Amino acid sequence: IPVEAIKRHIQKVFEHEDDASASSDKTRKRLLLLRGSAERHPMVNMRDKGTHPTAMGGDASQSGRQQAPHSALFDFICQPMKQLACWQLVAGCLWMATCAYVNCISQIYSDRFHNEHYHGRTPELLPDLGFYLFPRIEIPHPADYWNVAMAVGTMVPVVLFHPKRRKVILRFLAIQGSVFLLRSATIIATLLPQPDPLCVNVSSPDENVFIEAVKIILGLRITCGDLLFSGHTANFTLMALIWSEYGYGFLAVDATTRGYSALGGSNRGQIGGRHRGGPVLHFVFRRLLPLLWWAAAISGYFVIVATRFHYTVDVLVAIIIVTKQWGLYH
Repeated sequence: IPVEAIKRHIQKVFEHEDDASASSDKTRKRLLLLRGSAERHPMVNMRDKGTHPTAMGGDASQSGRQQAPHSALFDFICQPMKQLACWQLVAGCLWMATCAYVNCISQIYSDRFHNEHYHGRTPELLPDLGFYLFPRIEIPHPADYWNVAMAVGTMVPVVLFHPKRRKVILRFLAIQGSVFLLRSATIIATLLPQPDPLCVNVSSPDENVFIEAVKIILGLRITCGDLLFSGHTANFTLMALIWSEYGYGFLAVDATTRGYSALGGSNRGQIGGRHRGGPVLHFVFRRLLPLLWWAAAISGYFVIVATRFHYTVDVLVAIIIVTKQWGLYH
């Protein structure tokens, strides 16, 4: 809009008020309205405040570069962090951290009870169908690597790209914390014989339980007696459920999108907003990626049993608990 030209024209008209056409009330009202609109124009306000691109010296492109001090990488990382900054996230992190710490304390006590019961003897394995079906794999810590890969492969894309990142992270923290809390009760309620002969119980009655629990969180100590149920299986299942429920949400383009279900099995999972991409992208995020994550989770179950990391019942109980908790929460 040629704002300056309009204002000059209006000024000329008011300077010649003796003109008959300009002296009429109707024309004067129109001119006053037009001048008020021109003065309220944002470009005029920017110029009057000294923020117009030409008023600062240089063209508009140079001004745009001066007003963008942050790089694209900075915005790419910091914008999701700004959306996650809320007191609910702090409360969720505290909840999960507290439950994880309680679970680690229970792990210390379960190891101590094992030592007191077996007195250094190698316990006899319980009959297990999974041990009969799958040959033993003697690779150390494959379940740990599998767990890290699935967690990073799920949470990093959610934090950086998902429009509902806050909701997904909060639900993950709530469910993961409750899983830790339930597990802290079951691993000391009934002690099962350790199935992994490579695991060495290093507990002693003189150790500080609270310090040793911190060592477990930091990865400085491993435990052998925390069997029923499998925490790794719970995490595998939780990551797969996140992709099933919220995987399609990566394509959402507005804030009205709610509950997603990659498997399309319930009304809760129906799409409530607009989504970008064509049928190929829709198939990838709604079907393919969730199915791949479920395949990875099921493979992780077999790895846990084959490495004698847990009994088969530990894996089954973990799957049931997490899926039921997920359904109740949603």
